[in-house]
Amino acid sequence: MYRQQELIALDLETGGDGPMYGLQPWRMLQGAAKIKSYALAWWDDAGVLQQAVKLWPERADITEVLKRIAASGRTCLTWNGAFDIAWLCADGAYPEVWKIKWLDAMLLWRHLEVEPEYDTNRNHKRSYSLESAIDRFYPGQNGFKEFEDFDATDAESMRKLAVRNLGDAKFTLQIGYDLAHLLPPKRLRPAIIESWCMPMVGRANCFGMDVDVPYTQALSARLGGDAQVLLDALSPHGVTETVVRSPKQLGEVLYGRWGLPPQGQTDSGLPSTDKEALYNLAEFDHRAKMVKEYREALNNRSKFADAILEAVRYNGEPRVHPGIRIFSTYTGRMTVSSKVGRNSAEKTVSSALHQTKRGELYRSPLVAPEGYTIVEFDARSQEYRWMGILSGDETMLGLCQDGEDAHAYMGAAVIGVDYATMLKVLHDEHHVSYNEYRNGRQLGKVVNLSAQYRTSARKIRVISQVNYDTPMTQSMSVQVHGMYRRVYRRVPEYWNNAILRGRALGYVETLAGRQVQLRDPWDREHTWMLESTCINYPIQGVGADQKYLAMMCIRDVVSKHQAFFWFEMHDGLYFLVPNERVPAFCRDGKRVLDNLPYQRAWDFTPPVPMPWDCKTGESWGKLKEWNDGC
Repeated sequence: MYRQQELIALDLETGGDGPMYGLQPWRMLQGAAKIKSYALAWWDDAGVLQQAVKLWPERADITEVLKRIAASGRTCLTWNGAFDIAWLCADGAYPEVWKIKWLDAMLLWRHLEVEPEYDTNRNHKRSYSLESAIDRFYPGQNGFKEFEDFDATDAESMRKLAVRNLGDAKFTLQIGYDLAHLLPPKRLRPAIIESWCMPMVGRANCFGMDVDVPYTQALSARLGGDAQVLLDALSPHGVTETVVRSPKQLGEVLYGRWGLPPQGQTDSGLPSTDKEALYNLAEFDHRAKMVKEYREALNNRSKFADAILEAVRYNGEPRVHPGIRIFSTYTGRMTVSSKVGRNSAEKTVSSALHQTKRGELYRSPLVAPEGYTIVEFDARSQEYRWMGILSGDETMLGLCQDGEDAHAYMGAAVIGVDYATMLKVLHDEHHVSYNEYRNGRQLGKVVNLSAQYRTSARKIRVISQVNYDTPMTQSMSVQVHGMYRRVYRRVPEYWNNAILRGRALGYVETLAGRQVQLRDPWDREHTWMLESTCINYPIQGVGADQKYLAMMCIRDVVSKHQAFFWFEMHDGLYFLVPNERVPAFCRDGKRVLDNLPYQRAWDFTPPVPMPWDCKTGESWGKLKEWNDGC
């Protein structure tokens, strides 16, 4: 719990020379944006609210106020703090930012009330803005936010801006204090750990990711050429780019003109032309196979090459600026946005990083700046390990020990070979059966990762084909669906127990204390979704908790080696490290991450090792395994 005198709130107002530049901290580095004001709010020793505001602060003003906050020992409350921190970093105050104890009041609110987000049509995506919080906790006191002309610089507008800035700081302080006392200590702890990550995330959001522009231009040309070859072959069959980009027109060609059998329906009742439908059609019609490949080529060029080039042009520099958001999904995971603005004002500032395909071709546009190396730490088999721990399945826990390969074990079962033989062949690339066994291991990976959340046989097949591009027959999907339950007998027990517990409590919790509230009725419409949340959330949520704990604990290593957080994705954390410090950073970082203080942070000790793999490279697409001493 926090006493009033332990807290101080900070809020920034920003603006720029172009539309939405006030949302883009890197524009400050270009001289095209500025911090227009900052406001503070705190309680003095007598418990009286104090406030201060500064218009048009200079760098020295910013540095001085941050030094005073750090020296005071108070925890600095913010609302969406990574955004404000990005601007402070752009102003050159990263060293001062690093020394402050931060706490994000917006994250506190999410921890208190977050509910599952099933899809965009169910009104489960709610606003966690400060305006919404004031309406929720202090209704009728939102009038100061009526001023929204952030680009105006005349005296009267700046006066109104100062009033808004002061109001934001005051309510951030009051609501943050209230929320910190509404959350029990165990539930407050994950929010504190997340807040420790904000300086790294804020800096990453400011400085972005360097782009190899010539490579990306060549990639765009190559993918465009691939698409054109396929289009030339499809044109005699009545297919154009316009047809392929229109689900309705494509359906008319596939199912009307060509007479192919429909593969399911859309919500509006039209025959489906999604990835699954095209994958199924491609198995027996060469034209459908070309349509599938053509659409993939168009999408690949658009998402992974042209979007980057568009962002570079708009950003005015050879960088993309993905917006990393802490606790953005209801499970706690971070997300990365590629746009700023809305509707017609929307601008592309990055590619969709989380959708980027694996492999050198598509990831090589993003590179380390001169003098730095990219270092990746990846939590090995993260969700598999947590499923083993929570289910208590002896086979799973055994396969989490050093030297074991869970995907090879399942793959051996799928293709009907001995596990020891599978491991032996996989370590010999020249073995006559190497490719067969490697494909078998890939099938095992698909089964392990897709079946653990009570997935149907049909869905396993879809995931295998669409997400992993791994063929799987219907009969095989039925076979592996049953096999998973036979191999890991305690996992179905975990599913049932998790559902019963969620029903009884009305919420689901992770080992670290993160919760999601289950407020929907358990009726026909909601039951399956709520049951899935009961099963998935403890695994996916603790995976998020693990990554935040990792980021908090690696802070000293990052500082020691003058490294910087770059971004995160799935189970991986990425850093930029000075070239000469890479070996020491990898050794120190891996030692910290392999020995995270789970007991001290969560009151829990994992019964199996929780190792992190390490890779290094000059670009995201050329990361290689790092070995100590290399």
